[in-house]
Amino acid sequence: IIDIARGEFITFFDDDDESDKKRISSQWKRITEYERDNDCNLIFCYANRNVVLVGQNITDHIAEAIGRSAPEPHGSAIVDHLFGFNGDQHFVWGLFGSCTMMVRRDSLIKLGGFDERFRRCAEWDMAIRAALAGAYFIAVDEPLVTQYKTSTEDKAKKTSLKYALLLRQKHKKYLCERRSYLYSLVYTHARFHYANENWLRFRLAIFLSLLLKPQTIWRQWITARRR
Repeated sequence: IIDIARGEFITFFDDDDESDKKRISSQWKRITEYERDNDCNLIFCYANRNVVLVGQNITDHIAEAIGRSAPEPHGSAIVDHLFGFNGDQHFVWGLFGSCTMMVRRDSLIKLGGFDERFRRCAEWDMAIRAALAGAYFIAVDEPLVTQYKTSTEDKAKKTSLKYALLLRQKHKKYLCERRSYLYSLVYTHARFHYANENWLRFRLAIFLSLLLKPQTIWRQWITARRR
């Protein structure tokens, strides 16, 4: 789709979500104004979104997007954030959300497009490569998408773990430079077991994470308490 597109921008729409009628114009304005004011042209733009859980007819919560206000994250801080190091707390963090993404087409082409090995985590892989190329991550601070969150086979159980581990294997060099490759693998298992309520394996993985990176786990706990 990226290869055959002819417009300047690519905007992603999930087939079971709804976009506000002003979504494209709002994100286009946010990107072009940010480019003008900050003299940069590698930008990924998102938006807040209403999250409706399967079987419900009302918004469960509003998912706030990354970079919805200044200072917007950029550079290697994004990579650290995605890999669970919390990143620089000076930035405005939040969710990515491919269902709200808008980006210039030529930016995706310059980055080599999405890695087709990933059925999950493809957006995170793109974000990591973009961040290391100096990209900025911004958002419109409005819920421009209503996301109907469903559970499907590609999101469940070992499928998500498989691609989360593949992501870390692909970027092993960066993680090794941070002396965090083993920690990242263990912590990925911890998150997986927590999501699946396997408390024994979760506690074991967290214990191993603490042995490998006690300060990182402590900062994450403090950040979660503040939220």
